[in-house]
Amino acid sequence: MLASCKQKQPVVKPVTVNPTASIVERVLTSQPKFNTASAAKAKLTVDYQQRKISTNATISMITDSAIVVSVQPFLGMEMLRVELDKTKIVLIDKLNRRYTSQTFAELQRRLALPITFSDVEALLTDRLFAIGHDRQWLLTTPLELTQGQPELLSFATNQLTQSFAIDPASSIIESAVVTLADNRVLATYTDYRNFSEVYFPSIVTLDLAVGALSGKAVINLGEVKFNTKVNVAPSATDKLKKVSLSTILPM
Repeated sequence: MLASCKQKQPVVKPVTVNPTASIVERVLTSQPKFNTASAAKAKLTVDYQQRKISTNATISMITDSAIVVSVQPFLGMEMLRVELDKTKIVLIDKLNRRYTSQTFAELQRRLALPITFSDVEALLTDRLFAIGHDRQWLLTTPLELTQGQPELLSFATNQLTQSFAIDPASSIIESAVVTLADNRVLATYTDYRNFSEVYFPSIVTLDLAVGALSGKAVINLGEVKFNTKVNVAPSATDKLKKVSLSTILPM
């Protein structure tokens, strides 16, 4: 009788703990945070198709909105301009009055990857990201962790592999993306400095290999100003000739 009157105990389900969540949270907390950024005296060195070019450049960005790179080889004269926003990438050849553009939707179809503006922004600004996923996915999904100096966080999907090398200060010093087709992007971040109270790498190196094409770009930011007013307004292209990407950048 007494046994039948006992209340049933609730079933306690085991809690699954993500073993890498604390590391991801540590990196997210330490990574650069800012609303705007401006590098007025950057140096850009590009090694592409057996040609190496070094030039002055300015870089402006508003987080989660737009990035503008202006290539100015001499006397502040703009030769080339790259504009990225949430939907597209526009490359403008100022000297020859022509331009090309590609939406991220088109880029996704070409690369067979769900790449977005946010992914490109994160790659350029030393931030943790997962192509095709949001921050919550990184916190809830167990990643591969290789202990050592630096630590290595990585994960693989049915489309790609991503990895991040993390130093003792919880800064990302290397970020890599490798697709199933063996297309590769490697970003290396060096020479960290405190700019306007933002700890940020002053040198960003990008190595790219897509099919038979490969190239390298080294961005030396020099001085960076964060959280100041910047101009990222899109350029008017109605009086320019629209051409293919290969017309401006031979492939």
